[in-house]
Amino acid sequence: MPPQQQATELTIHLEQRSLILRGECSDSTGCVLRGCLVLRNQQPLRIKSIKLKFSGKMRAEWNERHQSGQRNHKVKKTIMEHSWEFLSPPTHGKYHLLESGDRRYPFELALPGGLPETLEGNAYRGVAYKLKAVAERSTFIAHNITDTQPVRLLRQLHCDPLPARTASADERLCHEVVTSHRAVRRGDRVPVDIYLMARQPGWRLRYITGVMKEYTTFLNSLTETRILRFFRDEEMAPQFAPVSMDEHLHKPVEFVVPRTLRSVQCDTSNGLFHINHKLQFTIALINDAGDTAEIRECLPIMVADDSLVDALQENAEAMGDLVLPTYEDAQRSAPYVPALEMHLDSPGSSIASTPAEDFDDWLTMPQLQPQPSFCQEQLYSALCRVPSYHTALQSTDSLIPDGLPSYDALVA
Repeated sequence: MPPQQQATELTIHLEQRSLILRGECSDSTGCVLRGCLVLRNQQPLRIKSIKLKFSGKMRAEWNERHQSGQRNHKVKKTIMEHSWEFLSPPTHGKYHLLESGDRRYPFELALPGGLPETLEGNAYRGVAYKLKAVAERSTFIAHNITDTQPVRLLRQLHCDPLPARTASADERLCHEVVTSHRAVRRGDRVPVDIYLMARQPGWRLRYITGVMKEYTTFLNSLTETRILRFFRDEEMAPQFAPVSMDEHLHKPVEFVVPRTLRSVQCDTSNGLFHINHKLQFTIALINDAGDTAEIRECLPIMVADDSLVDALQENAEAMGDLVLPTYEDAQRSAPYVPALEMHLDSPGSSIASTPAEDFDDWLTMPQLQPQPSFCQEQLYSALCRVPSYHTALQSTDSLIPDGLPSYDALVA
C-alpha cells in the first residue's frame, strides 16, 4: 500500500545542488543559484507569509600556546545572507486563504566568486551553506511549514599540466623527485619517482623517508600540521653504494590519500583559514669516514573534491596542447651529433627523418612524452657545452685554412 501523501508540503527544488566556482577568489566570476519553492496543499490553507533565506556560515576552533598555557580560540562568522519574501503578511486581516493546489515560486541568486568553498566533516572547522523556507501559519496552534536544503559550493582551481618535480645537485649527489599527479581525490594513489645519481665516490645511501602532510593556517598566523602518510625505506640502501661517478638508482614509491572526510580535508583558502598539502622527502647519506648528510625535497599536491578531479585532469590535458616547454625541459634535448645529422639527412634514412606534413608535428610536447630525468640530463650535459662566440674568436687554432692549395698540390 503506497504511503499517504501529506496534506501540505513545502519543498525546495534546486537546479544544481553543487555549484562550482572557477578560478581563484580574486579572479572568479562567481556562479548562479537557481531553484523553485513549491507549496502543495490538498485543502484550503491559512498562511501568514512565505519566506526563503540563503545563508552561509564559517566556524573554526584552535588552540594557541602561551607562556601561561594554552588559549582556546573559537570564531563563528556569517559569510552571506539573502532573503526572498514570496508572500508578504497581509495589511488588512490576519492571514491569506490559499485554495488547494500547487504554487511555485522561482528564485535566483548570483553568488560572488570570492566566497569560500564548502568544508565538511571536521569538528573544529567548517564552511556550510543552506536554504531554509518557512511558510508561517496564522495561529499559534498550527506549526509553521518548513524545509531546509544544503547547498555545496566547490572551487575548481587551475591545475598545471606539467608533472610536479623538484631536482638539484651538489658535489655529492644529483637527485630528482617527480610525480605526475598534481590533483588527487580521497582514496587515490599518488605515484612518485625518485632518481639518484652519484657525483662523488664514497657517499652511500642510508635511508629515504617520505611524509604526506596537511597544513592548516588560521588567520595567517598559526599553522597546524598533521601527518597523513609516512614511509621509511632502508632496503634500497645496499643497492646504492657507489664506488664511481655516474652510478644511478631509480626508486618508485606510492602514497595513498586517506578516504574519509575526517582523515583529510580538501585544499581551501579563505579569510579565516587556509588548507594545503605537501609531500616531503628526506634522503640520508653517509660516507666512509662516518660523516652524515641529509637532503630534503618537497612537492605540493592538491586534494580536491571527487567531482572536480576528473575535470581538473581534463583541463590540464587540454591546456597541455597549448603550453610551451619550460627552459629546463627545452635544454634537455639531445646534443648535436654531426654524424647522426648527416645520417638523418640522407635519402636512405628512416621514416623518422621524413618531414612532417604539419609544422606542429616538429614541436616537442614534453608534458605528453616521457621526459629525461634531471639525473639523466647530467649524463650528457658535458656534450652540450659549446664555446661562446668570444671564446671561438680567441682560439689560436684556425678553423679555415689561410689560403687556397697550390696547383702542384692539386695535381699531385
